[in-house]
Amino acid sequence: DLDELDDVPPQIVSVKVGSTRWTQTFRNLVDPDDGLGYPITDRSDPEETLTWIDIDRIYVAFSEDVETVSVNDFILTGDPFLNVDYSNIAVHYLSDLYTAVIELPTCLGPDRLAFTVRDTVVDPDGTPLEAVSYFEFSMLPGDVNQAQSQRGFVNIVDLYDVRSRQFQSIGDPLYLVTHDLDGNGSINIVDTYQVRRRLFTFLPQDASSPLAAIGQESAGDWPPTLTAAPEGTPPRGEPNSHIAAIDASLEELTLPAKKRLSAWLC
Repeated sequence: DLDELDDVPPQIVSVKVGSTRWTQTFRNLVDPDDGLGYPITDRSDPEETLTWIDIDRIYVAFSEDVETVSVNDFILTGDPFLNVDYSNIAVHYLSDLYTAVIELPTCLGPDRLAFTVRDTVVDPDGTPLEAVSYFEFSMLPGDVNQAQSQRGFVNIVDLYDVRSRQFQSIGDPLYLVTHDLDGNGSINIVDTYQVRRRLFTFLPQDASSPLAAIGQESAGDWPPTLTAAPEGTPPRGEPNSHIAAIDASLEELTLPAKKRLSAWLC
């Protein structure tokens, strides 16, 4: 009966980011409702940079069931200066949660991102979303210190913050999800290493800025090589004995342990 068709457009309830490498316990902690990922909608601090190293999924939850979604319904773009291509995505749908899952071609690195949901998404009655929706978020793996003066740059302060919380797991008093860079439920030497290898990486200030994210190494590199910040970059904390102590700890690892570290890189 045409009179019974629902002409109320579906709504976007939430957008979340997550990783196939996160433990379910970690997912449940950052997403108590669905156990999928970290919400980037309705954040208390919309300017925060996301710190995790292995984000490879975006979840879009709708208010009702929608028809089959496709790659044409979603667009992910980054900072024009960095010019990263995110077009090679795949999509599947969790019908029990009314949630589209966008599978990214690789884990997200440092970037200022814009995620678009097009109004081509329709419900079973053919009613589309009311409008195109846009969501912005920034990725800078390792940028755990979110103080305004420290945000957007990975430096010795971030390294010290993670190292000072080593051996803390979910439920421990000093555990923070932002410092558990691989989302395994524990802050350990792997998380410290991930910050160490990203020292001096930062976000471009805007689309025309000459500042690009730098210092990225291939997954197989050991030991990691660091790229110095461009000349004139203001210091955000001077290197000190913490780096030397962390390097000494890394050097004590056996070769199999080093290979496992490399395998955990996204």
